[in-house]
Amino acid sequence: MTDFSQVTVRCSSLGKLMTEPKSKEDKAAGNLSETAKTELIRTYSDFKYGRYVDIKSKYTEKGKAVEETSITMVSVILDCEFEKNTERKTDGWISGEIDCVGNVGGIRTVVDTKSSWDMVTFLSAISGSLNSDYVAQMKGYCQLWETQQAIVAYCLTSCPQHLLEAEKYKLLKSMNVISEESPEYQLAALSLEHNLTFDEIPLEERVFLFYVQRDDEWMQRVRGKVEKGRDWLRDFEKRHLAGKAYAV
Repeated sequence: MTDFSQVTVRCSSLGKLMTEPKSKEDKAAGNLSETAKTELIRTYSDFKYGRYVDIKSKYTEKGKAVEETSITMVSVILDCEFEKNTERKTDGWISGEIDCVGNVGGIRTVVDTKSSWDMVTFLSAISGSLNSDYVAQMKGYCQLWETQQAIVAYCLTSCPQHLLEAEKYKLLKSMNVISEESPEYQLAALSLEHNLTFDEIPLEERVFLFYVQRDDEWMQRVRGKVEKGRDWLRDFEKRHLAGKAYAV
């Protein structure tokens, strides 16, 4: 049997782990929600078999490609030099890897950048409150890096050239034209490039910051949920290895 006592939950999964169950009884008992259980199955796959599903898309690929640019943009806006992080930390309950850390207004601060795909996704992301999963993730980062606050920085960066060319190729294949020399394709490609590049827009209009404060009381509840998650993983492994279940 697997020793799940050493399982830690990724900061990016904390929001789902802490989701409340639907029934009042489960809430009162502090039980796990179905959302939390679904996320724990990913943890089970990773911890027991080393198979972690890393969801990839053109959006995540852009985020990784422009991370350094986004950090530089935030540095200029905050007039602060950030230290790029290369370390993954754990405190025995949670684990995570931040983008960078630095002193913002004299306060040591974790910064996580989110690079929007286009203008509409950038404006939509900043139009309301911060995504609750990101709030939970930042609180976890504050715990691991022992900071009093964290910043989620939405950045509108121009699309990297290799991704832009890939988008142009998809555009070409979707159009009923003879070649990329066709005037209608050339016009559409120019429009595409215009909509995915933003360097002419002032920097202060392309960065938006959400501040998240450290929350020790919430982190105490996280530890309790992680313990419940470990218990659930033990029971799940028994069910898995039994190879059968009985209808009720």
